[in-house]
Amino acid sequence: MGTIATVLAWVAGGIIATYLILAELLDTIGRIEIVEKRWPKVWRAMNNRPIRLALIVFWVALVGKDVAEKIRLGDPPPLHVMIQTPAVPDVQFSPPAMPAVPQVVSLRSRAIKTAIQLEAFLRERGKLSPECIQSATATPAQVKACQDMQAFNAETYKLYSERFSVPVVTLIQEFKAKGMDVSQLENCAPYGFCNPTPLPIAIRAMASRLDAKDDVRR
Repeated sequence: MGTIATVLAWVAGGIIATYLILAELLDTIGRIEIVEKRWPKVWRAMNNRPIRLALIVFWVALVGKDVAEKIRLGDPPPLHVMIQTPAVPDVQFSPPAMPAVPQVVSLRSRAIKTAIQLEAFLRERGKLSPECIQSATATPAQVKACQDMQAFNAETYKLYSERFSVPVVTLIQEFKAKGMDVSQLENCAPYGFCNPTPLPIAIRAMASRLDAKDDVRR
């Protein structure tokens, strides 16, 4: 049964191949006739026998040259690939570096530094502050100046909160942990303005009560 199926397949394949070849030949002949009718110059160029013979001779010469060159040179020598053994890496072991011990800054030093920075900040803001004269008969310009001063004070408070509020409150908490009275500073430190003693001077006073070991002097 398998042999019969194979024979039938070959027969069918032959019929299909014959059909395709004949169809292509007929189609080519038809196309050539169309070329002859529509483009006679192209038709004459296609049927120019001397040109075809010259092209055949040229092609044979190119193929012959390649064959002759291959016979003359022979087969190329085999390719030899040299792979060098990699050198043994020189591994040096060094002891791990000891982590750097963070330097502890004393509470007294941090407080003095913060007081200096806060004092400079308030002094610079004071130079830029607008003047405001409050009066029942204030002119529009004076009213505008007071409004500008309120906006300036709000901006100063915002800058203080961003730069100094957290460090100052932290210092006050550390002062309190050492038993120092910070009740006045606790009320005004979040705002940056203390009365009657300005906040930088009050922080300096607290720092001056600490010795080199941050112990409170009695």
